[in-house]
Amino acid sequence: MLKPVKELSEKIENVTAHNLSQKIETPNIQDEIYGLTKSFNTMIEKLEQSFESQKQFSANAAHELRTPLAVLQVKLDVFEKEENHNIEEFTELISDMKKHTSRLSNLVISLLELTNLEEIPMENNIEVYSLIEEILWDLDSIAEKNNISLSLTGDTAKIIGDDTLLYRGFYNLIENAIKYNNHNGKVDVDIETKNNDVIIKISDTGIGIPTDMKERIFEPFVRVDKSRSREMGGAGLGLAITSEIIKKHGGSIEISDNMPKGTIFTVKILRL
Repeated sequence: MLKPVKELSEKIENVTAHNLSQKIETPNIQDEIYGLTKSFNTMIEKLEQSFESQKQFSANAAHELRTPLAVLQVKLDVFEKEENHNIEEFTELISDMKKHTSRLSNLVISLLELTNLEEIPMENNIEVYSLIEEILWDLDSIAEKNNISLSLTGDTAKIIGDDTLLYRGFYNLIENAIKYNNHNGKVDVDIETKNNDVIIKISDTGIGIPTDMKERIFEPFVRVDKSRSREMGGAGLGLAITSEIIKKHGGSIEISDNMPKGTIFTVKILRL
């Protein structure tokens, strides 16, 4: 009776991070050993998926970090080879260096935020309306540049959480709604309480999100319009951070189309 257990134990000991794809063969008889083997294989599959996600994240992060560094290196090499630079050329080089080092700095900050979310306590009573109102005020100058109108309606409900995290999460959503909007567009934020939830809807009249991207838009480094994101200095981490912040607050976030054009982000969080 102990022989099958010993054989299973030996097979488990041979499993390493390098051979997770090699599953343990399940016995023909559906007994306790069969159940243990099946459970172990399921756990291994989840570990393999987790490792693959980490590998992909690391590869994407390395790529995003390498891009501005490569651009800087090329510009410095070209500048070094040329002689008799004038003040305008020095000014242009410094401006480019500041732009790309700023992008690197923001990327590192975003990566750190993604890894440190679990360490932040959730103990503040937050009035959602006031929080969103502050964000709209802070983003007003960006909206004015493209003649985009901002509006806020709804209830003054409260939730429990971290105000700094929630500020960042909703800031990302509203900033995206502004940046990827059309000229003379609109961004409307509506807050309502329904049963035990506070529901925050952020609607825009922008470029929209393709159906095949809606499921992936909250993954790190995923961008709908890559050329436009790079032009604006985005690395595709903002919505990933927002999604993790909302999850940390026990909430959910969904995407739908804002007919005839645009996008609606709907956030639900348990109210106080």
